[in-house]
Amino acid sequence: MRYTLEVERDDDPISPCDDDGLYGHILCFHKRYDLGHKHPDIKSSDFKGWGELETWLRKERKAVIVLPVYMYDHSGITISTSHEYPYNDQWDAGQVGLIYLTKNDDGVPKNITKKVRERLEKTLVSSIKIYDTYLRGDIYRYTILDTNDQPTDHGCCGFYSERDAAIAGAEDLMHLVKEKACE
Repeated sequence: MRYTLEVERDDDPISPCDDDGLYGHILCFHKRYDLGHKHPDIKSSDFKGWGELETWLRKERKAVIVLPVYMYDHSGITISTSHEYPYNDQWDAGQVGLIYLTKNDDGVPKNITKKVRERLEKTLVSSIKIYDTYLRGDIYRYTILDTNDQPTDHGCCGFYSERDAAIAGAEDLMHLVKEKACE
């Protein structure tokens, strides 16, 4: 039996902000984009700037780690915690939000040493990278088609920026499907 592997961009991925796929809380404000986690009780107009918002998060939400989130908006958007180019471009970039952890979040110890802080910050940076991949639409899925080019029950989605990983996973599954068909 002949099978065909179809790998393509996932045009309808689930936001990692909606499925608890990210560590930390992303708080963003933008007039054209709905970004980050939902924070209906926080409005940008309540604060005079990012510093005032960070102070409020540390006091009211017990935030222990807060990092800036920058956005570059030019023929699509991309975000980062880095303020390096293009995220510091004077025309198309700027700070759009913050990502933070509170002392009550899972995995945050009571005593935050320098080493623990560095590990938690790296985890927040990774969360922003995952969310950036989602925003750029760099997510893949695969489907295994039968001899009539109809989808089988075998497929998978949610490969973030990993087209090659999607292909490898699909090829492994195709071997199993072929073995089962020969039984």
